[in-house]
Amino acid sequence: MQRLSEILLLCEEILRNEQWIGLLNILILRAQIFALQNNLPHIGIAGYAPKRFSGRADEDIDEFIKDYRLYLMAANITTANAGGKQRALELFWSCLTDEASRWAEDKLKGKKWRLNHVRCGNALANMGAVVALNTANITLAMINAPDGTPPPGLLAGATGATVIPEHNVHADEDWSLAGGCPVDAGTATNALNGVLNNNNHIVFPDINISQVIYWFKRNCPTVVREQQELIFGTLTQGSDSVRNYYRKINKYAS
Repeated sequence: MQRLSEILLLCEEILRNEQWIGLLNILILRAQIFALQNNLPHIGIAGYAPKRFSGRADEDIDEFIKDYRLYLMAANITTANAGGKQRALELFWSCLTDEASRWAEDKLKGKKWRLNHVRCGNALANMGAVVALNTANITLAMINAPDGTPPPGLLAGATGATVIPEHNVHADEDWSLAGGCPVDAGTATNALNGVLNNNNHIVFPDINISQVIYWFKRNCPTVVREQQELIFGTLTQGSDSVRNYYRKINKYAS
């Protein structure tokens, strides 16, 4: 009780002294600034926190990707340079939680990107040279996957640009014709450099955010589970709204 009385007397003295009040206000202001600065990473440079995705059955992966892309724009993160691509990747990893995070850690993070159906040959200078290939040459560049799976047939008039999608993080890139897939970091890089002509599969030294999104949207356990449920006729509405339930059915049936 005596200690409490001493504290109360000190508080009264502070309140009677304008100099102490000014100092107290400064300390409070500094504490508020410190708290704000330390909370900024949680709010995000866009002014709001990015949406999270855990992989639960009631979450919509398409909505999550849409929100992620909107956040990239709000935060002014561009993937036109190496630094921006890395920031976009780190942001994506930070948005994942629980099952989705564990799956991405195992299947995507730190991986390289291999084209199972495009050979590294003809001493092509870079991927731009592959994109520029005409119908005859891109057809010759297509090869079987390492497991022997033949490449998909190309439509008449297809070119390198048909097989290799243009990089655009704000649109879904289709790597299916090229057979794009993540591979372990220990896989030997086999990237075009103008002199290679080994006719083996192209392997990039890393994986970019668009490739991550492509693989994530098609292979995340949530998506695979819903596809299997639809195939076997066990996909139920559950807690989904009629609109969301219809959207799921339409997505996998189309």
